[in-house]
Amino acid sequence: MIRISNLRYSYGSSGFQLSIPRLEVTATAKVGIVGPSGSGKSTLLNLISGAKVPNDGEIVVGDLSVSSMSDSQRRNFRASRIGFVFQDFELLDYLTVEENVLLPFGINSHLKFGQEQRELLESLAGQAGIAGKLNRRPEQLSQGERQRVAICRALITAPKIVLADEPTGSLDPQTAQEVLNLLIDQVSKHSATLLMVTHDHSQLHRLDRTIDMAQFLGSPVGSRVTDSQSREVSP
Repeated sequence: MIRISNLRYSYGSSGFQLSIPRLEVTATAKVGIVGPSGSGKSTLLNLISGAKVPNDGEIVVGDLSVSSMSDSQRRNFRASRIGFVFQDFELLDYLTVEENVLLPFGINSHLKFGQEQRELLESLAGQAGIAGKLNRRPEQLSQGERQRVAICRALITAPKIVLADEPTGSLDPQTAQEVLNLLIDQVSKHSATLLMVTHDHSQLHRLDRTIDMAQFLGSPVGSRVTDSQSREVSP
């Protein structure tokens, strides 16, 4: 469960202002986030993950108030509770595929790697079609394979929330479809919640709901958006 209330966030002198009176996402929901450039789609993901902090309001994920955490608490929260999939993959060229997938365990001491995580790595790699490429470097992979690695990395900690920022934006249509299939299948299998920023409205029918961020630019406090009331966007 993600609950946002009376949130306000601005970029300072840029003039950008985001106002979210109330927004709720139920556990295991698959949500598409759309809107014109500059409407705050990526900003919303960063606020939920604790990478950005709102000027006012509260963000609650499960039983944790992310907006009230310290910097170190937010870092630990992201590492242990959030899986992030980036459009440009964010893989480290000097690491192998396996090392990139397991990177969360190397940068956060709160995460423990054991037999269960090893089995999950093998399972994810097999389902993503990269099991035979774990010793390769990212430069030896196709665009689609790199994104599959990024998805495996996002899921390796078994997060309950997966945030995907244009995960198929740089892929050709066929590869994009394959990557989206993998993402949705894995999120469903692990009973995780998915929030996915996308400009591809043709894929929205595969998700449970759609949120149009344009409604939150200058939105007055008092309105409420929930799973049953979110604005629908036609393909």
